[in-house]
Amino acid sequence: MASNLARIKSRCQNVADSEIVEELLQESKWFIEWTAKDAEIEIAAELVELQIMIYKDN
Repeated sequence: MASNLARIKSRCQNVADSEIVEELLQESKWFIEWTAKDAEIEIAAELVELQIMIYKDN
């Protein structure tokens, strides 16, 4: 997840990379969906909050 967020940050600076950013955001959403259900409650809550932020901005 951290790696995806770092790639999103670096790619956002170039408009030509918007498709790549969209793909990374979608991949991040899936990662959260797949992992949150198995995480401890506190971590799951943080992941869900992150997913909500991604959906808002996307």
